[in-house]
Amino acid sequence: VVGVLLAVGQSLWKTASGQADFRLNADFLFSGKMISFAFSPFVVLGTLTYVAATLVYMAMLAKFSYSNVQGLVVSASLVSSFLIAGVIFREDFSVANLVGIFMLLVGVFLLTRR
Repeated sequence: VVGVLLAVGQSLWKTASGQADFRLNADFLFSGKMISFAFSPFVVLGTLTYVAATLVYMAMLAKFSYSNVQGLVVSASLVSSFLIAGVIFREDFSVANLVGIFMLLVGVFLLTRR
């Protein structure tokens, strides 16, 4: 759940930054553009999604080992990001990407086994 929430939050931020033509320069950062961007619906919703992910993450850490939680969260975030990139943002992916995702999942399985 945490990994999916993180990927969704980042996707919302990507959408917001594309809509606002976000730039790391003084014209953008020190103007009304930055304030407007910071309070845009996608940025606010992405931030709330991150807060929810953090709360769930902390609850998981209270019950499970750090290495298991971290391995599952990172891998779920990567897989979710990969799926969101392909489905929502229509980004291309290759057979090598699919093999990488498969290897990641196998690695996490092996790391989290007792």
